[in-house]
Amino acid sequence: MSGINEDSSDLHDVLMVVAPPLALVIREASLNPEGPFALGGRSTCDPPQISSTELTVTGYTADFAIAVEGVKGYCPAGEAYAKQNIEDKKIPVLSCEGPCIRGEIARLAANLVAQELPSYARACHAETFFVPHSSMARWVKEAEKSIMIDGCFLKCHGRVLKGLVGEEKMVHIDALPLYKKYTDIFLMDDVPEEERKAVARQVADKIIALLKSEERQ
Repeated sequence: MSGINEDSSDLHDVLMVVAPPLALVIREASLNPEGPFALGGRSTCDPPQISSTELTVTGYTADFAIAVEGVKGYCPAGEAYAKQNIEDKKIPVLSCEGPCIRGEIARLAANLVAQELPSYARACHAETFFVPHSSMARWVKEAEKSIMIDGCFLKCHGRVLKGLVGEEKMVHIDALPLYKKYTDIFLMDDVPEEERKAVARQVADKIIALLKSEERQ
């Protein structure tokens, strides 16, 4: 796998799950060695062991928990949007995002995928993860599958989504190996906007081809 660190043997793919009442727990698992497309097929949703301590070793963080403040209310626009997508049986598309250039390319690519495939629609990752009573969260959790386009091998957003829906209901994509650029740049504004859009177009085309291929099978 191409990325910031190309030695996948030194990496740990970790799974973030949401445990009641509102705690985020990261659990260790093995990095998928098959490349940028992880198409599910194994369950990693075993009950988390919540710990209030954090053990940090060079290049690795052990299991840890973060308390998340509860919330009342809904986003009215988000509720209407998610309910319509539930009714239409749309497949949610989530992504990483900027200011990192890798996250920004993932975000732009996700927008194109959702715009150009009629059965897909963008979902709000923040509301999905942090407003559990929302229709956005219900849509993602109850959908047949979800698409997660992460920006790099750390797969930050995807680690959360795995805990919500289960790996077997995800198409988890690391966008970076699809274009293999900007590994020495962090800020998205350090890459011209038109260039960002062109690279995102390249990534989206590859993902669209993958998803169409999956639908034909």
